[in-house]
Formats: sequence, C-alpha cells, structure tokens
Amino acid sequence: PKLPLEVTTGDRIDLPVAFINATTDDISVDVDLETGRSLKRVDSEAVSTSVAAGGRERLYFPLDVGRGNAEQRVPITLRGTAGSAAGEWTDQIQRELRISPAGYPARQSVAGQINGREKVTLPIPNDTVADSLAVTIRAYPSPVADLMAGVESILREPHGCFEQTSATNYPNTMALLYLQKNKLAKPEISRRARTLLDKGYGKLTSFECDRRGYEWFGKDPGHEALSAFGLMQFGDMQNVMDVDKEMVTRTRQWLMNRRDGSGGFKRNPRHLHVWSVQQEIVNAYVLWAITEADVASGQSQRTATELGSELQQLNRVADKSDDAYLIALSAAALLNAQMTEQGTTLLDRLSEQQADDGGLDGKTTVTSSGGISRKVETTAIATLAWLKNKRHINQARKAAKWLTANRQGSAGFGSTQATVLALKALVAVSDHAQASAGETLLVKLDGKTIGKAELPKDAGGGEVVEITGLAEALGDLEDAAEIELVAKGSSDLSYTIDIAYHAITPDSDPKCPISLTTKWQGDAKHLAAGETINVRAAVENSSDEGLPMTVAIIGLPGGVEPKAVQLDEMRDAGEFDYYELRGREVVFYWRTLEPNAEKTLDFTVTATVPGKYTGPASRAYLYYTAEQKKWVEPLEIEISR
Repeated sequence: PKLPLEVTTGDRIDLPVAFINATTDDISVDVDLETGRSLKRVDSEAVSTSVAAGGRERLYFPLDVGRGNAEQRVPITLRGTAGSAAGEWTDQIQRELRISPAGYPARQSVAGQINGREKVTLPIPNDTVADSLAVTIRAYPSPVADLMAGVESILREPHGCFEQTSATNYPNTMALLYLQKNKLAKPEISRRARTLLDKGYGKLTSFECDRRGYEWFGKDPGHEALSAFGLMQFGDMQNVMDVDKEMVTRTRQWLMNRRDGSGGFKRNPRHLHVWSVQQEIVNAYVLWAITEADVASGQSQRTATELGSELQQLNRVADKSDDAYLIALSAAALLNAQMTEQGTTLLDRLSEQQADDGGLDGKTTVTSSGGISRKVETTAIATLAWLKNKRHINQARKAAKWLTANRQGSAGFGSTQATVLALKALVAVSDHAQASAGETLLVKLDGKTIGKAELPKDAGGGEVVEITGLAEALGDLEDAAEIELVAKGSSDLSYTIDIAYHAITPDSDPKCPISLTTKWQGDAKHLAAGETINVRAAVENSSDEGLPMTVAIIGLPGGVEPKAVQLDEMRDAGEFDYYELRGREVVFYWRTLEPNAEKTLDFTVTATVPGKYTGPASRAYLYYTAEQKKWVEPLEIEISR
C-alpha cells in the first residue's frame, strides 16, 4: 500500500495497493483489507484481480476517515491469497496511519503540587471539534521524572537547530548526573538517557562553526551567547560521558577571545540585531555560563583569575540595575567566582523583587523571550542563584514551587531555553527536598473515582505516572469541571493536567507580531496523482521592530509530498536560514526578521495518493515566545486517480 504520511478526520483516501507477480505463471489474487475503527471502507467486500506472469497490477480501496479521540494511530492490515497451477501463496502486511482531528490544535494546562488532596478546576473549552478533547494527568514523583518528561515535551516540538538539540541533550545529562550523585541504579533510564545523549552529542558538535564557536545552524560567525550555553552544557556533560576535551577548550578560548577589553564581550556584526537586547544582558549571560562550566569541571578558581575585570564590571552594572533577570545572572556568576560578598548583596536585592507567589519577571532576556517563557527563565536563574547561598534557601524553594505550578502542556515550561533552565533549577532544589514516594493517585469527580494509577514505591527513579482517557469520564460539562486529586501516601507530588483539543475557530494570539498566509498558487485544489502544484506562504513581520528567531510551520494535506531538493536550493539561496520536515509539515526558520519584512516562499509538492484531504493548520511564531502563535486556515486538496 502507498499511504499518506498523515490524514485528518473527514478525509477520504483512495488507497492504492500494488500486486506484483514474481512467478512464471498467471495468477488470480483475492485480497482483503481490515482497519481500525476510525477508518471505514466504502466497499467492505473482498477484492479479486488477476496478475500476469512477471507483471504487476494496482487496485484502489476507498477509505473514509471518521471521527476519533484526539491524535491516534490506526492499523491497516492487507491479506492477499494468490493461486495458480503451481500452487497457492499468501502475503500479509500491516501499516499504521496517523490521524489528526480537524480544526486548530489548542491546549490548556493546570499544574501544581498535591499534599494528600487537591481540588482542581479544569477549564473545559466549548468551541471544540467533536471527540477531539483529551485530558491527561501526569505526576512527577522525582527529579528524574521531571527531566524525562521535559525531554519528551521538547521532542514534540521542531528541533532542527543547535539550541533545540541542546535542549534535548541537557535534561538527559542532568538525569544521569542526578542518578550518579544519589547513587541510584536505574538501568532502563540510564540506557535511554545515554542513547539519546550519544545521538544528540554527535548532532550538537556538528553545529560548531568553521571559525569556531557555535551558532544556531553552524554557520560562521559563531554566536557568543549560544556558544556560552553550549560550553555550560559540555561542562556538565563531561561528568557523564566522553566529551572532546580539545573542542571544549577551544570553545572556551573562542569566548575568551571575544572579550572587548572594556569588561564585556564583542558581538559579531550579523548578530547585533538578532536578539534585540542590551549588551549588558549578553555580557551577564556569557559570564554566568562560563563560570557554571568552570564550576562543573572543577576549575572555579580560574574564573576569578582570568575574568576579574569582566566580573567587576558585571557587579557595577548589576548594582545599578533593577532588572531581576540581569541581577540573577550576575549574582550567580559572582558567587561561582567566589566573590561572595558582592554576590550575596545582589541575592538580597533579588529577594526584594520576588512576588508573593514566588515568581520573578525580568525586563528582558538574552533570547528576547516574552510571556510565560521570560518569567520562567528569570525565576529559574534566580532559583539557581539563591541555592548558592544557605541564607536564601527559602526563597529558592518558594521560586521552585512557582515553577512547578506554572508548568505548561506536555510537561514543558514554555520555550526550550525556559524548559532547560526550569529543569536545571528543579533538580538543584531537589538536593534540599525529598522525593515523593507513595501508594496510589486517584482522580475523583463528584466523589466518584474516574482515574487511578499506582505511584512508584521507589520515588528516586524516572517514572512519570500518567492517567489518560479522562475526557469521556468528564461527560458533557460546560466551561469548567471541578475534580479532586488524591495522592495516598505521598506529599508535595508535582502534577500537570493537559487539556488538549481541536478548536473550530483559530485561537491566534493578538500579541504575536508575525502574520502568515498560505494558498495554492492559482488557487487550484484539484490535480491528478503524479502531478505537481505550488504552495505560496507569505510570512511578515507586522511590527516596526526587528524580531529574533522566527518560525513558520506550513501544514500540507495528506496525499502530497514536498520536494526536499527544491527546499535545499531555496535554503542555499538565502530565502530562509533552515528547514526541516515533520510529518505533513514543513518548518521554516529565520534567525531574524527586519522591521516590516516580508518573506514569500513558493515551493512545489507532488500528489502521491488519490483522495480528498485537509492539512493541519499552519502557524507562525517567535521561537522564544512560542505560546503566542498566529494560525491560518488549513489547505485542502482533491487528488484523482
């Protein structure tokens, strides 16, 4: 069978099936097709055909894609029996088809901690595609569970650049460090973490620039802040796997060579406008990352020796600033360099900015992130800074509770930078808390148990406790539902409730500064299998300011496939900086968009599987403020045999 990559509920597939006769006799063939319940055969009878000796034939099986619960994978099984004068043969093949609900994917989440019992109000959306609602509860009994869930959340997002690869690698590094430090034997978790780490490390080092340093897509010139982020990660990674020491040394030396002689760091011309952020923030981030790497490698003394003037300048700038993000970075860097008095003074000032709920919000970040991502990054770095001084443990714990309560859908914390920093902070706080072993986790509605899961007896492992399929149990509630979570034998058990659904109307965020349009060129929607058609996508910076890393994800209907060779040529011509293919989606990246800039992309797709299809909704957003998206209507197409 020739299957589409994915389909949408409501699609129709004219599934082509090829029959090849490799014998020297003419044969007759009887074939039957079985599918999961979300696919319905238009004609349910078995099909017969004849195939000449050494020949091939093709038949079509019309399938209607019915409704189903959220994302699903549906089996398709083909069984064929062929007979001739020489004997009888059979063949069987099974494939899986991924089905997505129609409409626009949306997600809400609730997070917090359970101390015995916790009543939670769930927001129930009323503008949903039928049967698309899915409610999942996840509990995280240990820091390793936090880390493993964080890895999964990052893997769900596009991950084609240096930072996205780092964001996957770093939690695996932290998981192995945690197991090693606490002398926990968890073979399955260690094996999985090491497998992902080995694979990611190879990809990570491929982003090193020819003239050294690292950059999102590995193109000269290197980027100072990204290189510092990589160095910090390599410093931790050295403790759990073999890392090229020469590469680490030259990356650190490259950063040292980027000093400007005035207490700060140079910025390569191409990157001056990429992150619209003050130079003081870049200096603070780079110094923090270098000092973290030095501490991780057991060489904290050299920081004070080699970077004395830069650290003194950092202290002077932070002393005059009221930006919690800058103050937190500076305090952590100074304490790493054993400048205890100056660092503690900044920690005290940081404490004055902590909100009653434990969170902090900076004015800007090195990634120019916004929304929840900026607040998570600021709070996470403040947590890490406070943990470096015993006097501020309570502030760190309070901040960690805020992070726990503001986890987003699928166990992430916003952007990849936000997720990595939050996980780093939560693991660090775990040194001052106990893991949450227990007996059972119950979900109750009006006193009736609608979900149940066993909690691990050994909470030091990486088991994420998950309860799925709660949407059906909630019934036809409107607007909100109050449930009760009961964690028997456990305290301070972190949890998230993921409410995923498809909306009938798009939920674009008015704060998103990106506009997007998609259409077939010439507005054609009908073509024959084997023919091609062009997609036109227009991405515009609708603001008067330059924007940092921008992403556009163009959804394609099932039954068509893009031409990778053409996309390679467009990338090499500079129409975009990078792309990746994920299922039915083409993901485009730009390092930056100039004020009011417009990018028009024309690319070709080939019709491969007959049928009638609707694609996933396309969207555009700033990479570091991923929660603010612009959505556009899905593309539709009909392909004849």
